[in-house]
Amino acid sequence: MKLIFVTLLLSSLVSCSHSLAPTPALYSRTGYEDPFKELPPEKRNPQVDLIYATDRTWDEEAKNYGVGRSRVLAFGECKVQFGELNNWQKIYGLTKFKDHDTTIDLKEIKPKGYLATPFPGLDTQKMYPNDNSDFIRLVEEKLEVCTQKQVFIFIHGFNNTFEYAVKTTSQLWHYLGREGVGITYSWPSGTNGVFGYGADKESGDFTIFHLKQFLKALYNCPSIEQINILAHSRGTDVTTTALRELQIELKQQGKDLGDMKLNNLILAAADIDIDVFAQRVIAEGIHLAPKRTTLYLGAGDRALSFSESMNISARRLGLINPMDLKPEGKELIKSWDSVHLVHIPQSLGFISHSYFIDDPAVSSDLILLIRDDLNPGIDNGRPLKKHESGMWILERDYPQFEPQSNSLLKKVFN
Repeated sequence: MKLIFVTLLLSSLVSCSHSLAPTPALYSRTGYEDPFKELPPEKRNPQVDLIYATDRTWDEEAKNYGVGRSRVLAFGECKVQFGELNNWQKIYGLTKFKDHDTTIDLKEIKPKGYLATPFPGLDTQKMYPNDNSDFIRLVEEKLEVCTQKQVFIFIHGFNNTFEYAVKTTSQLWHYLGREGVGITYSWPSGTNGVFGYGADKESGDFTIFHLKQFLKALYNCPSIEQINILAHSRGTDVTTTALRELQIELKQQGKDLGDMKLNNLILAAADIDIDVFAQRVIAEGIHLAPKRTTLYLGAGDRALSFSESMNISARRLGLINPMDLKPEGKELIKSWDSVHLVHIPQSLGFISHSYFIDDPAVSSDLILLIRDDLNPGIDNGRPLKKHESGMWILERDYPQFEPQSNSLLKKVFN
């Protein structure tokens, strides 16, 4: 019976969903929102245009990226289509509807080149570029028509394909208002089967070197003012480890991770051992380097419960709740001005692992966090409830704005 459950769980985590995520409650319920009010005319098109970077191997026959590992980091562009919607007016209308049944299709993958990936024994001088000028040029071209000079990066988790990663990025970036540049960073996960978790975990270790090169390249894009990262599931371990190693490198150069233009670092359903996170992230101050670090926790996440049993270790970070905190833990959380733990007390589905995009309440908070760059709290226009532990609570009916806050909201949204 347990084996059957694990098999069902694994199949649910692979990229089998091809429907547009539910409309965030912020758009469908509150009536305050025009999500594209600042979007330039040049970016108002029915397809979603993204940049990607990946160290997956290219499948020439399928014209797609598979689960194999590549020693070099490729980049390119891709286009995602929402259903049969072929003009901006239809896309705009759909974004405001509470109920819709719209498919998502990855229409085009266009490889553009490689980032510089120094590797001993690999003749990069002849085969691959020595610098990141082509990648930087592509990002700069995309930023030219943007009023906000920022990038949004999605880094996926275990058992996810390249296609899943791109489709998820496209939905998130669309609901965020399509400002700045949307980027997918996809590493070689997606190994099927009960033992696929172990293979994906090692592929996550493999990609850390490349993720560091990617973040360095973005830092060297002159027009970028802010870098926003949303990492999910196993991708949270990949991301925080890469940032930790970058911190070590930068300290050797007399610099600091805080210089890397990191604005929002978001860890959703973090598949990390709590003790490992405390030692390798908190103890070394990695969580304090971005302007703001946000952790989404709870939501009845069965996938993390599966990970916990697979690793036979301490509880996973993404499952922590206020009752788990000891007095010293509560004091630590309360001492952080730029680090926010957002607990979701109710189950949001059978598996409830991709709640950051599948649940209209959680996606609404992401919009207020990333797009509007707001701290939690009703007085800040992001009406999470403060728990005595220092955590913030995101209820199922979020966002519910109190009448006296309407003037503030209109000021924020108009």
